[in-house]
Amino acid sequence: ESQFSLRHKSIQEYLVAAFLLRRLGRDAATAELSLIELSKDLPVLWFFRDLLASLEEGGQASDVRGRLLHNVLASRGRADSPTHTRCAANSISLLHAAAGAPFRGADLSGINIPKANLQGADLTGASLWGAGLQGVDLRGSVLVNANLAGANLTDAVLSDLLKTFKGHTNDVTAVAVSQDGGTIVSGSLDRTVRVWNRSTGALLK
Repeated sequence: ESQFSLRHKSIQEYLVAAFLLRRLGRDAATAELSLIELSKDLPVLWFFRDLLASLEEGGQASDVRGRLLHNVLASRGRADSPTHTRCAANSISLLHAAAGAPFRGADLSGINIPKANLQGADLTGASLWGAGLQGVDLRGSVLVNANLAGANLTDAVLSDLLKTFKGHTNDVTAVAVSQDGGTIVSGSLDRTVRVWNRSTGALLK
């Protein structure tokens, strides 16, 4: 039992970030990353980002990123293991907070990262096929050409609804965005394919 209590929360958050970085400098810190939930503790994520940036010159930062990515990928097929999923969710939240996260075009299929913080993440072309993304914060994330087939998005936090595209009479099962981002194509269980203007929402075909 500790004899001290920290009255200023930012000191506590800084110490948590420094402790995690020190542990990740040695190994994957899976035990520590399974015990806490960092997704909503933004100051810890920001302190971790700043501390990791100070290790860039010595090459240690890339080792830490590699260990975090390993933790994320180790969650594949382990949706029923709270230890693995919490560790993976914390690891991907830390990876995202640190600049240079390797998500663009990445194969993240089958990962299980419930409640992770991926606000504003660039997931362009990433494969999240079959991923467990329950409660993940994806507000402001770039998902152009990302494969979300079979992903569990229950309670995922997405950006505010900007536009509703009306034209299908049954569930939409596939969506693709043109390379220039101007056109959306959707396929539905109503056995039709529709082409839309992304900006206006107008049905083109």
